[in-house]
Amino acid sequence: MKAIQFNSFGSPQVLQCTEIDPPTIDANDRNTLLIKVFASGINPIDAKIRNGSSFASANINFPSGIGFDISGEIIDKSIDVQNINMGQHIIGRLGFDNLNGYSQYCKIKTNQVVIKPDRLTWEQAACLPIAGLTAWQALYTHGKLQKNERVLIHAGAGGVGHLAIQLAKATGAYIITTASKKKS
Repeated sequence: MKAIQFNSFGSPQVLQCTEIDPPTIDANDRNTLLIKVFASGINPIDAKIRNGSSFASANINFPSGIGFDISGEIIDKSIDVQNINMGQHIIGRLGFDNLNGYSQYCKIKTNQVVIKPDRLTWEQAACLPIAGLTAWQALYTHGKLQKNERVLIHAGAGGVGHLAIQLAKATGAYIITTASKKKS
């Protein structure tokens, strides 16, 4: 299968399209899905890992894959997976231990996926996991946002900001936002 990998830290030029063996589900896998990847999201953390400036870069073994956010179709699953069906379309966020979102196929744990809404394109779906989780955690996990509360969302035109605005609006919050002059 084709996969984007890198053998050293650096600029985008270190990324290479390579041929590697596709992953398979084996007897040791638990709660694992094999996904045919249709789209991958690109996040700032991907660039930080690639150039060696992320805390996660210390755990990279070369050659390494890259990419956290994916959308795709389930083509295989471990024997213990009962509540997810073959052929279902998913959105997923890979973990630091499994950076292979920029590939044709990847393995992912069931707790790292949700079913893709039909109204979203593959590309739209692949852009949601990290930005969406960041917005959700900021508003609800840490901020405990409730209806009729006021919330200040910085960088409202950015990836996380525009999702945070939509989530806060759906909650019924009063939203104040900032945006840089070039994005307003």
